[in-house]
Amino acid sequence: MTKFIIDKKEISDYKQSCTELRKKLTTSKDLIITTHINPDGDAIGSVLGIYFYAIAKGVNAQVILPSPVTFNLLYLEGSADCQVFDPSEHNEIIINAEDILILDLNDLDRLKELGEAISNSEANITVIDHHREPKDFANNYLVDTEVSSTGELIYDLITTDEEYEFSSSAANALYCAVMTDTGSFRFPRTNSKVHRMVADLIDAGADPVRAYEEVYNQQSLAGLRLLGNAFANLELFHKGEFSMMNIRTSDFEKSQSTENDIEGFVEKTLSVKGTKVGVLMTEVEERDEIRCSFRSKENYDVRSIASSLGGGGHLNAAGARVTGRNFEELKKAIIEKVGEILG
Repeated sequence: MTKFIIDKKEISDYKQSCTELRKKLTTSKDLIITTHINPDGDAIGSVLGIYFYAIAKGVNAQVILPSPVTFNLLYLEGSADCQVFDPSEHNEIIINAEDILILDLNDLDRLKELGEAISNSEANITVIDHHREPKDFANNYLVDTEVSSTGELIYDLITTDEEYEFSSSAANALYCAVMTDTGSFRFPRTNSKVHRMVADLIDAGADPVRAYEEVYNQQSLAGLRLLGNAFANLELFHKGEFSMMNIRTSDFEKSQSTENDIEGFVEKTLSVKGTKVGVLMTEVEERDEIRCSFRSKENYDVRSIASSLGGGGHLNAAGARVTGRNFEELKKAIIEKVGEILG
């Protein structure tokens, strides 16, 4: 699926769309850049990649996020300077902004309170994303569901500017974006173009060794204890093709860990031999919420399950936040739904 719209007019050519959108963004007097709640590597990497480009072009740009950057992404230059939305501080800024750039999401609901503020703004709104079924709320869209990541879209947009050379800061940010959303270059969208792109980013100063170490190899002791407990309670269903990891409030209390410590846990569910679908269910008692993260191999569509729960994502990686449901009842429903896609 593609959706290339500039000033609410549809454009068929991808490169032309990238070029026109880049020109619009670099002529902005002030630009607010944001992404979804609990931003992952693709979200933060894309945000910082375009932020450094905008600053280099003299744009008055700032990053305002609906929630903080996770600890494993703070190694990226500029991440510590990202502001977390505060209505008393940012509502007026957002209402008076000329341009707002929304990355790696297609629905204002995924911005929570920040989305409400943006919906009341008269700003020119742009969406750059690679998820399906974008909601109609923006003036400009650069959406392509066939690419590896939002980071790839940002790279394509920036490289229409032949005069620009990536700084190491921007290169590291976009490398992180692509690395994380391709599952370290192992998901189906990892093609020759992706490898040429990351080679270019490495030439510009991206450090692949540090990226992997910081994103995947930094875990708190409390987090490791939580993971150990989660592994101990991991369950297999559907002849071993489905593995489920459950984390309850008592697990956080026992290990003295927090919600932030679950980063990357869901990937472990596919490490069991023979598993084709994995799910991590996390109970967040203070919000009466159950976070459901889905992963799959081959062409097993976990996005359809996430969508049925009010979430979304991609074929092999998706998620949903479910409120007001009993944990065990939701668990049973997910087991049944996974059974349906496994056939």
